[in-house]
Amino acid sequence: MTGYLPLGFEFAAELTHPESEGTSSGLLNVAAQVFGLIFTTAQGQILERFSVRAGNLFLCSFLLAGAIITGFIKADLRRQRANQEAMHLVSIW
Repeated sequence: MTGYLPLGFEFAAELTHPESEGTSSGLLNVAAQVFGLIFTTAQGQILERFSVRAGNLFLCSFLLAGAIITGFIKADLRRQRANQEAMHLVSIW
């Protein structure tokens, strides 16, 4: 999973350009911490009340939902487009 973090940060920077990369990275980190806290607490409750299998199904269902939602993200590469426009302007001069 750690290998996906730089990809996510770069993609977020592309989608949120011209906002600072630090802002988008910070918001991603905050969201990850909040979701981690919620899922850890929920998983603990599920394990106490039900079973390990129920906890695994809970986590797998949200992983599947996240993967499906990720597939619908529109790849609007704003930063790359801005860099290409800047290079085009430089090549004209």
